[in-house]
Amino acid sequence: MARRKLLAIAAFGFVHAFASGFTLLFSPPAQLPATVAEPEVTFLWDGKAPPLAEKDTFRDGAFAGMPDQDVMRVLIGEAMATWGGVAGSYVRLVLTEATAELAPDKSDHVNMIVVAATNNLNSAAYASPVVDSAVNGGKTIVDCDITVGTPKVTIQFLRYALTHELGHCLGLGHAHDNYHALMGYSRTPGTATLGADDKAGLIYLYPDPAYGDPATREVIAAKCGTVGEGLPRPGGFIALLALLLPLIAAARYQSRVRSSK
Repeated sequence: MARRKLLAIAAFGFVHAFASGFTLLFSPPAQLPATVAEPEVTFLWDGKAPPLAEKDTFRDGAFAGMPDQDVMRVLIGEAMATWGGVAGSYVRLVLTEATAELAPDKSDHVNMIVVAATNNLNSAAYASPVVDSAVNGGKTIVDCDITVGTPKVTIQFLRYALTHELGHCLGLGHAHDNYHALMGYSRTPGTATLGADDKAGLIYLYPDPAYGDPATREVIAAKCGTVGEGLPRPGGFIALLALLLPLIAAARYQSRVRSSK
């Protein structure tokens, strides 16, 4: 009996520790004001950039000699194209350069990418998506400003950070235990490619009917979707050990009791 219990808990622990899924940022789920008929969402950029490192070495020196602002323009475009290139999702992000000074404003319903000094020492950039309960029942992200800090940063990390923060603007949260998701806490920020769960979350929020039955959205949600950020779970192996160790100890104790009789 004890052995069967151990196997059952081990199976549960394995699923808990290693199963992955996307996380939505808001409950109820909220998305940018894009539709199949009008899929484009515009972001204004202030035309600035932080000091960029490794221009002479990144991609074999493809950015060598380029002004930081020109590199920033390319990185934003690539980050937007990463999300806009997901088959099964209709949303498209568009960059427009501002002709006047910009400052983040959560109430102006204008999406921005602004380079400015911040007190946030934990990341190169952060997003501030806003929902309004009076607009579409709180299901629309009415404003999302991305603030990029001014300290020097590598091109590779900035491209990752921009793509990650655009994911928040699209309505995706942190997949805490998912090492393969761009939106995961645990992912090493080496590349800006999307994982399968990043794509599933985007398709859930912006499903393109040209790619199949709309009921696919419900299937995706039921199998791997999570609404709300919640609290981070322990790492996979730690969670599994925490579940198994007490049971192993109990099983060994019962074995000793039986052998002593």
